[in-house]
Amino acid sequence: MASHHLYSTPFVPPLPIDLSFPISADGIFEAEGDMAECGAVLPDGKLNEQHQEVRSVSQYAAIERLPNEVIREMFIFDRLISIFLPQGHWPPRQLWNWHRLIHVCRRWRHIIFDSPRSLNLQLFCTHGTPVKNNLDCWPALPIVMQYPQSSTSFNYSNPISEISDADNIMAALQHSDRICKIRLNVTTPLLEKLTTVPQDSFPALESLELERETDNGFILPEESFVGPFPNLHVLHVARIAFPALRRVLLSARDLVVLHLEELPSNGYITPAALLTFLPVMTRLESLYLHFRSPISRPILGGYRSAPQGRAVLLALKWFTFYGVSEDLGCLLSGIDAPGIVDIDVTFFNQATMFDTSQLLQFISRTQTQMSHDTAELSCLEDDIPMTLTQRGRPHRMMLRVLCMQLDWQLSCMAEILAELYPIVRDIRSFHINAIPSDSVQDGVDPSPLLELFRPFTNGCCPMRV
Repeated sequence: MASHHLYSTPFVPPLPIDLSFPISADGIFEAEGDMAECGAVLPDGKLNEQHQEVRSVSQYAAIERLPNEVIREMFIFDRLISIFLPQGHWPPRQLWNWHRLIHVCRRWRHIIFDSPRSLNLQLFCTHGTPVKNNLDCWPALPIVMQYPQSSTSFNYSNPISEISDADNIMAALQHSDRICKIRLNVTTPLLEKLTTVPQDSFPALESLELERETDNGFILPEESFVGPFPNLHVLHVARIAFPALRRVLLSARDLVVLHLEELPSNGYITPAALLTFLPVMTRLESLYLHFRSPISRPILGGYRSAPQGRAVLLALKWFTFYGVSEDLGCLLSGIDAPGIVDIDVTFFNQATMFDTSQLLQFISRTQTQMSHDTAELSCLEDDIPMTLTQRGRPHRMMLRVLCMQLDWQLSCMAEILAELYPIVRDIRSFHINAIPSDSVQDGVDPSPLLELFRPFTNGCCPMRV
């Protein structure tokens, strides 16, 4: 069975590896004989090919003489080997096929089921998994729900498949006390059923990801996934309005990753409202806030002015923002992150001037973003990102403006860099990637590009272009 990764969002920093057990679409158990009393029979009544190895009596007798503790350590080692040393597979796969071992003999099965914590046993539910019919056959192990947006082995365009998945998802959600990870692509059939999600706590839930393939105004039911979530470490919401967001943030004080991606206008939360929850998130490492459009209606939050005082986020390393400069200023005015490593800011095109004063003050309060010596300007088809880096160090800051006109992007970037002069004045090397030839042929005014260089030439320092 193919391995599945529990976390594959590209902008997420490395997280501790979690292991899961893939339940087959044809039935949970995949063996016969010794496990027959538990229903361990394949649909065709044949043994899995992986279990047809012939073991000699002497080999079996030698293993039988080993104490249970040694066999358990062998299983732990086998788990590590299967994760970290698969041929041609990086990053490490996050599934360990421990179900094969429980089919060897009753003793091995008892050793494994007696050590669920040390072996990190989990039940893995994904597209096509018959959760509704087979989940009760297993011991009460932690549950991982993985229903992402795309798969090479599953037909998402089939309405029957979507309905079947929705039924199985709802069956798994009835065991809220055992679920440790949830990743759901919220389809139309699933949205209709989420109104019946039990309003129970999720004490074991560590990761919650709710996403839509496209933004079409979907709103989750008011009482869906309200928590509390006392052990939640990862929260990712993409292209769907989440009315219970404020209640989730209120209980999720141990968040490590908070990603709100392409928030629709009907799911808008003001940065000021978000700031009311950040002071207690002392473990937060990655903050990603991406608004869908420059015009947002404050539905989930009701004010823009930042609260007094600042949230000191010592663990914060990655910060990404898509939106208008007003919202960025409000958010950064209430945050101190002295150890920030990566800053990625994308401004929407706006009629008013870009206010980056709070960005400058935020950077001046850090210990990592005031020593950039290299700048790189990449002129793409519809994007001109400026990247500032430090030689020999991982620290980076990227700035961009979303606009279709090349000369307007250059003009906006020149305006932003002029306000950030204290940060760019020590730049020693300036690289420019090729400007698209079509833009040059269209007669783009070169004056914005010359204006872009001005902040780098005011300090009489050598510069390589």
